[in-house]
Amino acid sequence: MYIHLTFNQILFLIITIFLVWFLIQGIAVLKNLSVTLKHTNSILEDSNRISKITADRVEVLDDAIDGFTDSLIVVKESIKGNQSIIKAITNLVNAVVALKNLVVRNK
Repeated sequence: MYIHLTFNQILFLIITIFLVWFLIQGIAVLKNLSVTLKHTNSILEDSNRISKITADRVEVLDDAIDGFTDSLIVVKESIKGNQSIIKAITNLVNAVVALKNLVVRNK
């Protein structure tokens, strides 16, 4: 028994095999892309969480620095206005304590 194939049939068979192979490769790429997208989404969620924590800590730090600055201004005004030296020292101690609390809180 002989099988007779024309050039068009052979060409059609080669194109069909190529299309099936291409479809299988496309499915594999889409599967890998899905895994990659899930991993990327996880990384972005972690990044978002870290950014929120950092923003919260920066706000706390900013408040502490504002308090320290206010204490130093009071000390400066006390010394400049020739007010009681005890009040100036008290305000200076309060400023140092505020700075110490800032350092301890951030550790």
